Amino acid sequence: MSGTTFAIAAAALLAGAIAARHPVTPCGGQGQRACCVGERKGPVCDRGLREVPGCSEGCGCGGGLLGTEGTSSSVCLAAGASQACKDALLAMLTKAGQSACQPPKPLLEGEHKLTPESLRAHNELFGAACLRRDVCYLTPGETKSACDAQFLRAMVTECYAQRAAEARACSDLAAQYAAGGSLDAYEKGQRAGAARCADL
Repeated sequence: MSGTTFAIAAAALLAGAIAARHPVTPCGGQGQRACCVGERKGPVCDRGLREVPGCSEGCGCGGGLLGTEGTSSSVCLAAGASQACKDALLAMLTKAGQSACQPPKPLLEGEHKLTPESLRAHNELFGAACLRRDVCYLTPGETKSACDAQFLRAMVTECYAQRAAEARACSDLAAQYAAGGSLDAYEKGQRAGAARCADL
């Protein structure tokens, strides 16, 4: 068997194995996986839809680049998440009893760490803003920068409303909270949110 023939046979076996694990599904429509590279001409999502990271099921590609098959890593959703989607995400977080505020490491260790009492007080003060930020991270199509900016504005507003006498120090602390949102948390949130809102 020549090297070229062997390579073609190996590619065919690999494609068959992938296809067996991930059956080919429709692509490009609302709630469907984004089309894979070379699978169709034009955008990976239908007109009016945007590609959002995260595809948990029904992700199998067919007829992609070089005729091989694989899986899509994103889904197609309407440009703006529906209110039903946002309500479902909020309910999901609330039901899970998730602690919304996760202070950045510098506030938990080292010479500038907060006392347990101060930590509880600020988590309570920023709690509603943290929950909204978590919902934003989950909402398909929202950008991390927009979520973080909204988060910071909401916290600073609380500082001036509830801690006027120490608003400047409170705002500095809010900036540290806002800087603590990781890219990994955002990307995981986008995948989970896309899966939850696929049928809404």
